Amino acid sequence: MKRFALLLAAILLGSALQAQNYDLVRCRYKLNGYTHILSEPLPVSGSASDKHPFFLSLEYISFPDNTYLYALECDFQMTQRWSIPLDVKFTATTNDGKMVSFKQVNKPSNEKRVHMAKDGKTPIYHNVLRYMLDENEMKKLLSGVKHTDIAYDYEPDSFITTTYNDNQFTDALKQEYDALKEILLPGDELGSHIADYANNPGNLMVVTEALPVKGQVASYQVSMTYMYFKASNSEAFDLNIALPAGKELPLDAPVVFTLGDDSTIELKQQRAGDEVVYLYPTAQQVKQLAWKGIKKIEIGLVLADSFPDDALSAVIDKLYNSLIAVATI
Repeated sequence: MKRFALLLAAILLGSALQAQNYDLVRCRYKLNGYTHILSEPLPVSGSASDKHPFFLSLEYISFPDNTYLYALECDFQMTQRWSIPLDVKFTATTNDGKMVSFKQVNKPSNEKRVHMAKDGKTPIYHNVLRYMLDENEMKKLLSGVKHTDIAYDYEPDSFITTTYNDNQFTDALKQEYDALKEILLPGDELGSHIADYANNPGNLMVVTEALPVKGQVASYQVSMTYMYFKASNSEAFDLNIALPAGKELPLDAPVVFTLGDDSTIELKQQRAGDEVVYLYPTAQQVKQLAWKGIKKIEIGLVLADSFPDDALSAVIDKLYNSLIAVATI
């Protein structure tokens, strides 16, 4: 897979994770004493007349003193770029008729993430509004939201009002909330050092340093690359495993991971003539490799190995969380 655009190298620390509901969790890591667990965004739409659907995501943030808050984000993806000021309000009307409001905390900026529409020409702007909630405020939203008013400027008509006839907002929020609550908190710090940085508009690439892992048969070096393609608003992962000297895997040879629940993931070698395995797992497959545990790996007819104490999963977990943490800066 062609690597281009932004190159970042991250120094990594982290811990392995066992979780049942990893589908809706984008990443979790600990940095400078703060624990972050981020959900995947879910689409939300309201009444039939609503012309402004958005993506809802949730972040759990635990502080060094063991207190915590939630960050709620609404991402409106549209052809119009907003410059959203601080303190404009999100107001929700709950099913029992009560109202709860939160102030927007993202700094005002015209520098918004953007991707291209399917026509390859029309820019789509990500207008993200962010709000901080405590547990009691979160419970109010989880009790059921039937209406929201989301202001994105100080002008009288700069707000979006949406009615939810089928609990779309509450259902999405509850899925993300439950997923974050099920994830075990990491105990180790995730390093934040960025060794190299270069910017090229359009695409994004984040490359980790290689980390060692020891199996029952041999030792390996494992690294990973994250790629974001702006035109298609898509992402991809490149998982590399350096084999012992003298071991080479032919192009298209299968690499089979047996996970902790005895399910398997089979990927194919993407290059030939190298002592490195090059695999392109999906984001979902990366999460499975990181969070389900890896019992053994079968690398074509070249090598088979097993890993005590989920050693290989622990390394992939460190790499994945580091990539996502850096890529979302």
